[in-house]
Amino acid sequence: MKVAAALVAALLAGTAPAFAQNSIGDAVLALWNGADDAPSQTLDGKVYGGTIAATVINVDGRGSRLGADDLIPAFRISRGTTALVFPGELDASRDAFNAWVNQNASAIMAILFPSSVSESLTGRDAAQTHSEQFLLTTALATTSSRRGAGARRATAGGLLEFEQLNTPGQTGHAWQGLYQMEGIHTSIQGRVTQQHENVGTLRQTGTQSFTVAADYHPSRTFELPAVDLRVGVDARSGLLYSHGDTLDFGSIDLGGGVWSSAQKDFDKIRIGGAGLLQGSKSVVPSGIVGDDLRFLADAVNSRGVAWDLGYGVVGGYALAERTTLNGKFLQTVPLGTPAAEDRPAPWLVISSVSYLVGGHTPVDVGYKLSRARGLSAHSVFVQGYFGW
Repeated sequence: MKVAAALVAALLAGTAPAFAQNSIGDAVLALWNGADDAPSQTLDGKVYGGTIAATVINVDGRGSRLGADDLIPAFRISRGTTALVFPGELDASRDAFNAWVNQNASAIMAILFPSSVSESLTGRDAAQTHSEQFLLTTALATTSSRRGAGARRATAGGLLEFEQLNTPGQTGHAWQGLYQMEGIHTSIQGRVTQQHENVGTLRQTGTQSFTVAADYHPSRTFELPAVDLRVGVDARSGLLYSHGDTLDFGSIDLGGGVWSSAQKDFDKIRIGGAGLLQGSKSVVPSGIVGDDLRFLADAVNSRGVAWDLGYGVVGGYALAERTTLNGKFLQTVPLGTPAAEDRPAPWLVISSVSYLVGGHTPVDVGYKLSRARGLSAHSVFVQGYFGW
């Protein structure tokens, strides 16, 4: 049994069976690499971005597990400024610890998964990542290179990006790509993320996650006298699978919404803006997970639809007939439930140079800086365009 999976199952089980409650001790002890016969153990580390600090007194002489007679004089789980503390100084028994876990299951869930499964497992919320990518590669996928009167407009045809990211207690990198099939208004995205999570002073764990998603985004274009306007809808679905030293887990992510974009061309300048309002939900089919993870699946599935509003602006200046300097700013703001204050509001800025290959096919090469609550990410990308 994976130790982190057992920990989460025990934490989420308000009326958990005995085996799940016994597993929490084994999971906590996995943060420690001491000898089995040590009289006491001081543990510290991270699980799903939640920090755990505990002290266990080894009464039964078996340090590899938390026995019925062992004592827990101190246990603290926290994320940021939110913390829960087991009052072990009053009663450090195993029974008292189990009762405390049951009474605080919902609060512990909020610490381990404050916004979404995807953010805790990969460092990035899947819905908000989609909002950013959609605005960049579809709604704001225009080049400001000068192409002359009657030139065709272009939309993103492909994207390849490498990202370095840092979150509290974690470092990692990701490769992501996109292929746009504009003829059927569909995009396919893929992302591979490798993270290293500090789980204490003595060791680290690694997690690799894989995401594949598709979105369908038909729209209608209105060529108004002052501006080109597009209005459309967006529906998406995706699969997330995470494999790590402490947990194998995954989810199905669903979402949909409405979007709009507008742009205006001047002599050497193009400006534009876009917005996307979307609702999203993560689902973990309880029938395909083991008993040790079923409580986690039920807790994730009980969450309501999360709403986000993404918006962005783009500006470009034609340096030469085929070369343009571009800048973009985007932000995704959480709305509604889960509580907006529990979810990050990431923003990013992009600078790129666009060049017309062959005089008609734009290719962008650029740098992206992303910021959110506790997240810092830097990436470089190459984005190609096809005319239509």
